[in-house]
Amino acid sequence: MWRIKWNVKRFWVGELDLDRVDLADLTGIRPGTIGEIMNDAHDSVSLDTLARICEALHRNVDEVLLLVKDTDELEGEERNKAILDSVAKVRKERAAKNAEKRAKTEEARRREQERLIQSAIEKALKKLGLSASDIDSAIDGTPSSEQDPDIDKD
Repeated sequence: MWRIKWNVKRFWVGELDLDRVDLADLTGIRPGTIGEIMNDAHDSVSLDTLARICEALHRNVDEVLLLVKDTDELEGEERNKAILDSVAKVRKERAAKNAEKRAKTEEARRREQERLIQSAIEKALKKLGLSASDIDSAIDGTPSSEQDPDIDKD
């Protein structure tokens, strides 16, 4: 599971020697919220809050936030394996969605072909002055309701 982690302690405490009250004054964000962010205890932050922090620290978003795998920081081969595993998973999911989409498309195409064939049959029967029940009767060997029952069958 990937998550976003704040990378701001380095600027606040390390480079700038700011505490949460200083940053609260610079951003207009509550000191309690700043403290939660500094301790990575704040689950969600608005884009406005993020923009205020970036502006106050004169940093870009990619300098203030990190995308990390769980709480572990992966390195080298482990990171590459995690990337390849993620790519394989996404490709597998995409292939399954594409297969499902193809199956639905094929089913819709099959139904449309059946509808066109049925329509063509009905038009041909109409030209011949017959109905579907006439054909069914001929196949079953029973007279249709439209046929005269006194007519001899072959």
